[in-house]
Amino acid sequence: MRGEEDYIQAITELLDGRNEAPPEVFPLLEEALRAHPGSSELWCLRGDVIYFSHGDHFEPEEILASYERAAELHPFCAEAYESIGGYHDVFTEDLPKAEEAFRKALTLGAGWVSVYGLSRVLAQQDRRAEALALLGDPIPGEERDIADLRQEILSGLWDPTLEPA
Repeated sequence: MRGEEDYIQAITELLDGRNEAPPEVFPLLEEALRAHPGSSELWCLRGDVIYFSHGDHFEPEEILASYERAAELHPFCAEAYESIGGYHDVFTEDLPKAEEAFRKALTLGAGWVSVYGLSRVLAQQDRRAEALALLGDPIPGEERDIADLRQEILSGLWDPTLEPA
């Protein structure tokens, strides 16, 4: 039996740089979870793998179920809450739930991905000033995604009161 870290590394390597989950990742992931059912990191990885399978092997709801299982196993797992926030933003468009999850992730020490996600969610709720304040002042060399999001918010791209072009 492999160790948890060995499975995580092998699965991560199979996903590295791909926009789709390769077929060989599924049996490896199931084997990993049978061997280490209490691993919040493997459950988060399961949600990611399902997401990258584009619905080929699982139902989309199983993405959320995987992240929620990770959070249940490890209530201080920032990654699980960050992923729950992303799920609600993208799949359910339940912005209050997404906001709650991103805020929880940030409280637990999550980084710029949660800042990015929360800022997007706030902007979509017509809370541009709050979203921009969360992003802070522009700094040289900041993450390109953050700079782009700041510009999108300022231009009104995420404004829910405007009709899409």
